[in-house]
Amino acid sequence: MHSTTLDQLQQPFAASDIKQRSGSYGKTLHYLEGHSVIARLNQAFEGDWDCRIRQHWISSEADEVLAKVELRAGGTVKQGIGSAHIKRQRDSGAIIDLGSDLKAACTDGIKKAATLLGIGLYLYAEGEVDPEFCTASCASPPASASIALPRSGLDPAPQSRLSAKQHNYLLNLAEKLGMNKQQLSSHCQGRYQRVVDHLTREQASELIEDFHQHRITVEQAA
Repeated sequence: MHSTTLDQLQQPFAASDIKQRSGSYGKTLHYLEGHSVIARLNQAFEGDWDCRIRQHWISSEADEVLAKVELRAGGTVKQGIGSAHIKRQRDSGAIIDLGSDLKAACTDGIKKAATLLGIGLYLYAEGEVDPEFCTASCASPPASASIALPRSGLDPAPQSRLSAKQHNYLLNLAEKLGMNKQQLSSHCQGRYQRVVDHLTREQASELIEDFHQHRITVEQAA
């Protein structure tokens, strides 16, 4: 790849292109939106690049759709795995639009692959997020994963859904804090994109720990 092209790819972005979101433990994470990354690719390669969705699958434990994206540009091939939470209706937990969630995962995959070309890589210099791939647990699809998205079965499997004991304990903790079930579910929806009844065991344990550490307030759930 020509050095001039690399320089274009690695140029810093305007402050208006850099977005922020809240991360774990009060951290502020910086990121680029998909259209900004695509615009940079178009600029550097004069539109002569393409991407392919090599595989996509669903993680029932994380309640996410994931996509393995291959980016081809300037004689170079890079891959990235993108993810997106499955958005659900607040009351029923039913999936709203799986197609849009898949599209978001593919866009995220393009962004992950683009960092390997140097696009926005400087934003990750402080180590707040991993610029290359998602966590090791979702770096490749399970052996039984199908390329086609299943129409059902996207709720946590029975063995991974929170136990009745966890469910009742969460409701009791919320009640002691002055929260009703609707407020608790609203908090879960904002945090995990699912109501309290549909949490996984891991998510329930995490939430219980946050209650114990006084990291959850009624105001956060409002």
